[in-house]
Amino acid sequence: MGEELLVSREGIGIVAAAAEPLDVMKVGREEPGCMRIYLHYQMFRNLDDFALHNTSSERAALLLGSRPKDQSWIRIEEKIDLEAVNGEYPESVWRTASEKASKLFPGKSVVGWFHSHPNASLALTEKEAEIQNKYFVKAYQVIYISDPVVGKRGFYFRKNGKLQMSGGFNIYGKPEKVSVLNEREPSRPEEYMNERYLERSVEKLQRMIKNPAIRPIDYVILVIAALCLVMQLLRPAPTVKVDQRDIIANQSAMAERIEEVDKHVKSLEGALEASGIIDRDLKVEPAGSDEKADDDSKAGQSKSAESSGRIAASGDKIIIHTVKSGETISSIAQKYYATSDAKVCRELGKFNKLPGPGYDYIVPGDKLKVPSRRKVGL
Repeated sequence: MGEELLVSREGIGIVAAAAEPLDVMKVGREEPGCMRIYLHYQMFRNLDDFALHNTSSERAALLLGSRPKDQSWIRIEEKIDLEAVNGEYPESVWRTASEKASKLFPGKSVVGWFHSHPNASLALTEKEAEIQNKYFVKAYQVIYISDPVVGKRGFYFRKNGKLQMSGGFNIYGKPEKVSVLNEREPSRPEEYMNERYLERSVEKLQRMIKNPAIRPIDYVILVIAALCLVMQLLRPAPTVKVDQRDIIANQSAMAERIEEVDKHVKSLEGALEASGIIDRDLKVEPAGSDEKADDDSKAGQSKSAESSGRIAASGDKIIIHTVKSGETISSIAQKYYATSDAKVCRELGKFNKLPGPGYDYIVPGDKLKVPSRRKVGL
């Protein structure tokens, strides 16, 4: 396609008589000796509106205008909007735009094309360079790039066979005196465009908040975070060494103290038992009382009963009696209380916590406590 389609078709590429504009607004600073670019004020407004209409995707247009025979400058006056096919601009798109341009704007030359970079730099991409080298091969054919969100614009042209960015361009068609746009207060068209850029920027920010884009660096961060987590999970637990020497020493010291206290307690119990303090607190008669009672019984039954009754009735002392073969609760009661009454025998059995209901089961060798008469109801 290339040159034959865009510059040789009837009505496209015809060099018409044109004069170089004089009343212009300079945007940036043009390099001396380079081709001068003139953009009509109304086309400047139309291209900005065209890019701002949808800042979520890139937009493109075919640029038409005039040029002199020496190709020292170009004038951009009209445009043909392009419809992308799945985000691309194949040969069929450029062919359709060329045919439409030849019908709508006869006598106008194809001087380049327009492409928007929403929220991106003005750097020329590989795809744009490929399109430029395939369809726009003439030295006067340019590419006009605009970032509608940031509000930046720039032209690329061919110099010594290579594409480079122009230092500036000119806007004509507005009745104003010649001025340098970067060195004066913004004109009314610039104020208008700034408002439009602000509105579009707010809209784009809202869309980004609702549907935040995931950058390649985000995937890298997620992978690194996942690797760190796996490393933490697979890392062996550190070995903890505890010095148990102090613990064992403390345990040994405590065991010695306990053993020492136990010895002191046993020694104290022995001393108390030897002094008879425990027996006095419990009010228990010595075991020798039983032998004395046996000796007294040999002196006579009536005297034994009387003596035993007096011993059992004196104070609240308790006599410990060892059961001998042939003795019963009744005989023991008779011995100490001079009576074998069933009630007395029952109370004596209860006092010694003998098994019921008779409270009279005893065997030789049992130790019975013989309380005072008052304890058994006498």
